[in-house]
Amino acid sequence: MSIFLKKQRVYFGGFLRLLLSKLISSNSFNINTIDKDGLLSAEEIEKANDEILPLRLVIIALLLNKISKFGNKNFSSNEIGEALGLALGLAYKDTGSANNVAMELTQRQIDKFGEYFNKLMAISKKDIAEKGPYFFVAFQYPKFILGENLDLIIEKNRLKDFLLFEAAKQIYENEKKYIPKILREFIFLD
Repeated sequence: MSIFLKKQRVYFGGFLRLLLSKLISSNSFNINTIDKDGLLSAEEIEKANDEILPLRLVIIALLLNKISKFGNKNFSSNEIGEALGLALGLAYKDTGSANNVAMELTQRQIDKFGEYFNKLMAISKKDIAEKGPYFFVAFQYPKFILGENLDLIIEKNRLKDFLLFEAAKQIYENEKKYIPKILREFIFLD
């Protein structure tokens, strides 16, 4: 069922604001749901859950960048990124955050968003072409939670890394299904 009753006419920024407000207020993914064996510590679970929104922002940016045309206007990847940042700040306000808190939360998420993209930009174009950017975004997610220098020789560390990688892949699959579906509910204005 749609969250909207009929197609809404919106500008691209308004669409992002609505989308991000829904993501913030629903908080629909929780690492506890997939860590059935209790591999992760409470601190790792908290950090993993904190990293979900920036991960989702990167995935959404990549998905929207593939489309790039909303209404009659083409958007560059920079324009999509800037619009996401502005919409995120407004979405935090829409969901009840005070101005100063909304600014702080937005800055934190944008900083993490930048970290993901910096890591992605360091990967060769050949590797990205072979595996796709989503693989590498999902690959980075465990690194942000468990650290870059995790000893993968230790079985428990490998299992944690794999669990978080699989969580990131699941988040990607969810967004890959959700974004095209939600886009059909809007008419974009120029």
